[in-house]
Amino acid sequence: MAPHIVRYGLLSTAQIGLNAHLPASRESETS
Repeated sequence: MAPHIVRYGLLSTAQIGLNAHLPASRESETS
C-alpha cells in the first residue's frame, strides 16, 4: 500500500473515532 493511502485511512479512522466520542462526552457533561 502507498503511504498516502495508509495516511488517509488513519485520518478517516481518527475522524470517525472523534465523531463517535465527542457527542458522548458532551452528553455526560450536561447530564
